[in-house]
Amino acid sequence: MFVQELAKEIEGDTSGNFCKVLKNLLYSPVEYDCRELRRAIKGLGTDEEALIEILASRSRKRIQEIVNLYEQRKSQ
Repeated sequence: MFVQELAKEIEGDTSGNFCKVLKNLLYSPVEYDCRELRRAIKGLGTDEEALIEILASRSRKRIQEIVNLYEQRKSQ
């Protein structure tokens, strides 16, 4: 609830890439990775570079946390 309100405030006070960065900082690292993975596979084509960057640079524990959160969000 607070994240959405804060995101609206950020949009009202900033713009462009700075706005995107501030909004992305509202999420935990695992949430951010889930969102970026979803963005990378959504729609036509796949952003392989983003997939490789995230999955190759994260620890096994972090990848498991990403999988758990991704599955949890998918079922909602």
